[in-house]
Amino acid sequence: MHNEGEYDVRFLDGSRTTVLALVDIGAGFIVVLVGIVMLAVGNIRRGRVRKREWRASAGKSRIPPADWYRDPSAIARLRYWDGSQWTDYTAN
Repeated sequence: MHNEGEYDVRFLDGSRTTVLALVDIGAGFIVVLVGIVMLAVGNIRRGRVRKREWRASAGKSRIPPADWYRDPSAIARLRYWDGSQWTDYTAN
């Protein structure tokens, strides 16, 4: 009589042994485990790419794109940056 998850294994020479079956874990667990590993590997690879991009651009000037930003002179709440200089356009 065997406990649940134990199986008899017979070898070619006729000998036998009892083993615990790890396959009882189930396919769902294996799928989740593979998913976690793939997620971790993807995050590591993306992090390396970002580091390379950051290092490549470290010596270059980073100019923010044209958009509304907090007014540096504090006259208004927002001021429009045209990509090269502050404009007279403001918003409260």
